[in-house]
Amino acid sequence: MVLLGIILGGAFALRVWGLRFGLPYVYHFDEHFYVATAVKLGRGILNNPPFAPVGLANILFLEYGAYFLISRLSGWVGSAAEFEANYRFDPSFFFYLARLTSAFLGTLTVGLVYRLGNSLFGRRGGFIAAVLLATSFLHVRDSHFGVPDIPMAFFTVATTAAALAAHRSGRLRHLIVAGLLAGVAVSVKWTAAPITLVVGMAGLFQAWDQSSPRSWTTVLVSRPVWTAVAATIAGFILSAPQVVINPLPYFIEAFDQAASGGAGGFNWWQVDTVSGWIFYLKVLYQGLGAAVWAAGLAGFLIFSYRMIRERDRARFLVLLFPLSYYLIMGITRHYFARYSLPLIPFWMLFVTEGFALIFPIFPGRSARHSGEKIRLSLPAALILIALIGQPLASALRTNWLLTREDTRTQAKAWIEANIPERSRIAISWETHVPPLSSLRNPDPRSTRIYDVSAVRDIGLPRWPLDWYRRHGYDYFIVSSFIENIQVIDPVVARVRAAFYQNLARELVLVAEFAPARQPLPFVFDEIYGPFVSHWQRERPGPRLKIYRFEYEADP
Repeated sequence: MVLLGIILGGAFALRVWGLRFGLPYVYHFDEHFYVATAVKLGRGILNNPPFAPVGLANILFLEYGAYFLISRLSGWVGSAAEFEANYRFDPSFFFYLARLTSAFLGTLTVGLVYRLGNSLFGRRGGFIAAVLLATSFLHVRDSHFGVPDIPMAFFTVATTAAALAAHRSGRLRHLIVAGLLAGVAVSVKWTAAPITLVVGMAGLFQAWDQSSPRSWTTVLVSRPVWTAVAATIAGFILSAPQVVINPLPYFIEAFDQAASGGAGGFNWWQVDTVSGWIFYLKVLYQGLGAAVWAAGLAGFLIFSYRMIRERDRARFLVLLFPLSYYLIMGITRHYFARYSLPLIPFWMLFVTEGFALIFPIFPGRSARHSGEKIRLSLPAALILIALIGQPLASALRTNWLLTREDTRTQAKAWIEANIPERSRIAISWETHVPPLSSLRNPDPRSTRIYDVSAVRDIGLPRWPLDWYRRHGYDYFIVSSFIENIQVIDPVVARVRAAFYQNLARELVLVAEFAPARQPLPFVFDEIYGPFVSHWQRERPGPRLKIYRFEYEADP
């Protein structure tokens, strides 16, 4: 198992390098929702809007509780109030713990993929699948973020592994574990719901094999089926008790979120115009690299064919979640690249299946044992290196970028050195501009306080320039992350384009901070971190332009 340890160690190193990006400022738009919810749980606030899935926040609450106990026993803090005050002054460690949780669970997912690969193809196949996931660019990148996507992917893969073990062993305890894990997966992110199908099918297979006489009526009321259902419900209740206590706001929020993505984006914004199924295939192409994408697509077809031809229940259980998840997410037209993350571990199993077609390196089931030697022919080893080369290089480049100072941090330092205190500044969404200390939200780490107004919805073009003049604004901060997003309404799109074109003519550009020497092509997912432009970038962050209003001197 030394080789597996090396793979897992490398996977973890890739996922923790650059983990402190941006801190003490938080530049991922969604991270603060889950960290704040976990912290508020410590104050007894069970239901914290927005009513997002609470599974990750509850995991973080346990981690923060342990951190508090260690801090209290060691004398670092004297009370819960002091602990909370430290969080408000500098929440860096809380966000770092959230990110470390993603990195750790992302690494464990590599181990689970090895287990699934070993079960399906033998140890060599398990190692190949693990190496492919360990070096997967998109999986590595998003393992740096303290949000639910990587944890949800971990729990769905863990559920699948447990369901497969339950099917092969026929033991209820494996089925119970699978159900508990499925309940946790759904609590971490509602879109994990298709994983319950895997647990249900494992229960049905187990019941069918154990029933005598066999009939659907007997199977449906059998112990394995109801054990699977009860364990899944128990897993959800244990990991999301506040949803069970007060479900209505969570259901309302879930329906609102689903409805907001009906035009290939989110609310005003349009991420893409293609169908959902094409969008997620395109994201996988961008996030996995051309070679892994093509090999996985071919491997999926082979995997499906063998499942049907051999009536292979194991392959069916492995295929059930990614296929149903992909079909459902393609219908929603709620487009985010991170929604493809649960597909990636299974994609690596499909790549392994395709790999085996070219190089018959895997033994049959009877030959799988712990003493199997891990050897590849030279051509097979070269093909594997070629497959991981592009995503690994992209992951390394992105990690290096995350260690560089963000353009928003650069701009903040310049603003505090050059713009007078209390100046009135208009910005778009706060996460995508410099983190300034404002009258409404003072920051003790900042040297100056400004009168900052955040204009959300469509951003600064919500009002004409004359409106800002009448209200006495001194400066504009324009972020490329907001300027370049497409909007659904064509009229609004024209208004936005005209507004930004007029800025250079009517205002004075006093400073600009760019992540690259040349303007970068905009892809929506870059607002979270480098995605397709990591080779053109010199640092993370948007292109920021700071404009000054000029007023005629009073007579």
